[in-house]
Amino acid sequence: MGDTESIPVTAAVVATEDHLATTIDGETVLLELESGTYYGFNEVGSHLWELVQEPRTVESLCETIHAAYDDVSAEQCRRDVRDILHEMIDAGLIEVEADNNPATQE
Repeated sequence: MGDTESIPVTAAVVATEDHLATTIDGETVLLELESGTYYGFNEVGSHLWELVQEPRTVESLCETIHAAYDDVSAEQCRRDVRDILHEMIDAGLIEVEADNNPATQE
């Protein structure tokens, strides 16, 4: 995956609206309507997908996922969450909202 630091932790991400999704046995199956591409998320990816239905900061997502799956270090969880977010962005499943934190803007 690319640079996992490129999304500021204070930036909010949110799911786009051009998809259909359902959950089966704790895993999410998603159809991206524009491309017709299907995606499948495991338990952690499904949890993350559920969380991004409302705008949330990357930092908040990392904290929530780590609290639920604390068998990995906070740093590893942060890297994994950011990698998944990048994959979702690249697939057009989520978008990054403007980062309004003056401390992260140059």
